[in-house]
Amino acid sequence: FALLLVCIYRNQVSAKGTGLCSSPPILCCAGQNNTCIKTDCFCDEYCMNAQDCCSDYIQTCKTAFIRILVRADDETAALNAVNTFILNIETTMKKKWQDCSLQVKKIIKT
Repeated sequence: FALLLVCIYRNQVSAKGTGLCSSPPILCCAGQNNTCIKTDCFCDEYCMNAQDCCSDYIQTCKTAFIRILVRADDETAALNAVNTFILNIETTMKKKWQDCSLQVKKIIKT
């Protein structure tokens, strides 16, 4: 099994302008960067404070992916290992990042 975990920040962004961070080339910048602009909106971390982010800033720049590969003798053992891992991640997330949700995608490799 391969497992993909996605953490999505649910903060509200006041979108300004029509530019998209995801339009080629994808643009995401750390801190405050006045050159990190798409047409008429920003894709830097500071845009959350200034409320001038592009409408897809959170989806494009604030999503974290974690992949794990579980090897087990059978499917039951693999599912048990995955469930334990997910429970530990969810517990940690709830303590540290309350505005984060967890999505799990199961990918079976043959």
